Amino acid sequence: MLSRVLKSDTAIKVNIQIINLKESIKFIYDLNILTNMKLLYLLILTVLIVGCTQNIECPDGSIVTDESLCVEEEQQPEVIEPVVTDVPKVEEPVTEPQVENELTGLIQKAQDQTNYKYFFVGRFLSERGKLEPLPTYTFYVRDGNTKIRFVDNLKFAEDMYYNEVYYDGTTALASCSIGLSCDYNLKSYSINYTELESTPLKLLERVPYNAEIVDRKKVEGRDAIVVEYINEEENSERMFIDTYSGLPVELVIYTIENESEVILERFQLTKLGIGLAKTSDVTLSSEYTLLE
Repeated sequence: MLSRVLKSDTAIKVNIQIINLKESIKFIYDLNILTNMKLLYLLILTVLIVGCTQNIECPDGSIVTDESLCVEEEQQPEVIEPVVTDVPKVEEPVTEPQVENELTGLIQKAQDQTNYKYFFVGRFLSERGKLEPLPTYTFYVRDGNTKIRFVDNLKFAEDMYYNEVYYDGTTALASCSIGLSCDYNLKSYSINYTELESTPLKLLERVPYNAEIVDRKKVEGRDAIVVEYINEEENSERMFIDTYSGLPVELVIYTIENESEVILERFQLTKLGIGLAKTSDVTLSSEYTLLE
């Protein structure tokens, strides 16, 4: 009897455990279904949210969901293209290179001289093949005024001669100085005057940019550089320039024939005196009467 009761109690317990196991399995199954439903719901919700979100393309090409996330571009200043017009081409003057520094300095020094005098002697090769003399004179310069006193008389008109010319840069007056045989009569004449080509500054204008200093010499006790170059007539020139004043003291124009120099012209500015010209040397005396 007792044995039957124990068997019956054991069977009841087993049944209870089986029922509990079934309930647990059902609970777990139901829980899995609920979890899967939640996941499915979240997935569908995410798809709907993404699908409903509008993508925006920014000016720089990037894609955003909010226009405020676009990076603003810097405003570039408006570029105004220049208007190109045909401008006539202006040819720039060709400037020759400067001559050697020492020579350049001496030429500048000569141009700065305002007071000097010298005695001019010149010769030229005549058609006879001989060196003939040019008019000889003393030249005075002081503060822009000049005077030429010729050794020989020059004819102005019939029975009228002169041996001096005063020139102030505008007017030239000819006269006959005291003590010379040209009928001194205290008369002066206005003449057409062309500045002599043999003045120091005119001679220096002949020196080109490619002139070369070839030697150094003493001329009447003065230190001088020797410059050589080819002139516009394709003849050779040799100029002696005083290193103290910058003024030329001699010019020789020559050509080469049979390997020998043939002198065409020669100018000598001798007895050079710097600062020795007086005001009276370049001013015509008020005693003279101007003839119209």
